Amino acid sequence: MIFVWRGWGGLAVAFFGLGAMCGGLASSVTSNGSLVMLCFGLGLLAFGIVGYLVGTHLNVARPTQEIDRHVAAFRQELFNRVQAGAFQVAPGAPAPRSSGEAQQQVGYLVAQERVRAERALRGVHTLFWIPIQYWGIVEVITGAVLLVVALVFVVVG
Repeated sequence: MIFVWRGWGGLAVAFFGLGAMCGGLASSVTSNGSLVMLCFGLGLLAFGIVGYLVGTHLNVARPTQEIDRHVAAFRQELFNRVQAGAFQVAPGAPAPRSSGEAQQQVGYLVAQERVRAERALRGVHTLFWIPIQYWGIVEVITGAVLLVVALVFVVVG
C-alpha cells in the first residue's frame, strides 16, 4: 500500500497503528473475541482523540498564531514605509496623498497577505490529501462502533 502524506500526516497512520496495538496486546493475553474487540475499540477511540487534538493543533491553532505574527510584522513594515515616505501600494503607483489613504491601502495589502498566508499554512499536514484531524474523527467513530459491537457481543453472549 502506498501512503501519501504531507508534513506530519504520517502521524495519522501512527495513531491508527497505536490504537490497533491495543487490540493486538489484548489478543496476546486472551482469546475472548469480544474482549479483544473491546480493547481494539478503546485503543482506536483513545488514539483517535489524540490524533484529532494533534491534527487540530498542527493544522489550525499553530498556523493561526504564525499567520497573526506574520501579518503583524507585514503591517508594521508597511507602516514604517509610510512614515519614511517610501510606500507605494504597487510598483509604479503614485504615493498616497494622505495618511488616511495610506492606511486604507495598507489595510488592503494586509488583508491580501492574510489570505495568502492562510492558504500557504493551513491544512499542511495531510494523509491522502485529508487533514490529519479528520483521520482522528474517523478513528474515533471506528472505535465507538467497535465498542458498541463488542458490548452487544458481551450482552448477547
